[in-house]
Amino acid sequence: MSLKVGKEIPFRAWSRGFLSNLLNPRFGLFFMAMLPQFIPEGAPHFLMGLTLALIHNAIDLIWFSLLILGVHFLGPWLNKPPVQQGLDCVAGLVVITFGAKLIIPVVL
Repeated sequence: MSLKVGKEIPFRAWSRGFLSNLLNPRFGLFFMAMLPQFIPEGAPHFLMGLTLALIHNAIDLIWFSLLILGVHFLGPWLNKPPVQQGLDCVAGLVVITFGAKLIIPVVL
């Protein structure tokens, strides 16, 4: 079974992600739990909360744009089998190291 890979319209991809965030309850819970602690005393809650949410979204937009550009340019290199094998080895070593750090204090 093969998947048909084609070019996706950027606005469709953006709207799918936007809708996914709107329907995700964790997204709203994050803002309700995190943002109030950064609103100064005496500031209008709605406007300050909206400002903080917009700052957070702007940072996300910059970060994910850089991530997309990086993957776009590095994608052909990252898809080479030797590179994938190397990444798998590094990821495996990281997991084994974390596991060893967890188990060694228990065993000793």
